[in-house]
Amino acid sequence: MPVSPHESIVVRFADDGEHELDIESWLLGSLRMLRYRGENGVHAVPYLPAGESPGLFIGMPLAGEVTVIQDNRMTVLHPGDIGFYSGTRMYQVSTSSRHDYLVVRVPVVRLG
Repeated sequence: MPVSPHESIVVRFADDGEHELDIESWLLGSLRMLRYRGENGVHAVPYLPAGESPGLFIGMPLAGEVTVIQDNRMTVLHPGDIGFYSGTRMYQVSTSSRHDYLVVRVPVVRLG
């Protein structure tokens, strides 16, 4: 399946104001690189289209603190920390303030 140039997520800002969220996306071979940057806190939940399996996510905050919740488990990542989570099960990614978060999506076919 070809890798889509678009990433579908639902974003809610920690306060109910209007804010900008900068999302960059590029390919490195079959790996999808995503970088999320913003000045305000966000709560993001993925939207998974039927039949799509995004594989494994590897996330690393470059600035700010990022909380990842999956399967009733929570981890708080700080700049330089690395977290792994599955794109085949629901997850939530949250920040409470300014953030710069790098994510690598590894397709299931690359995992062997």
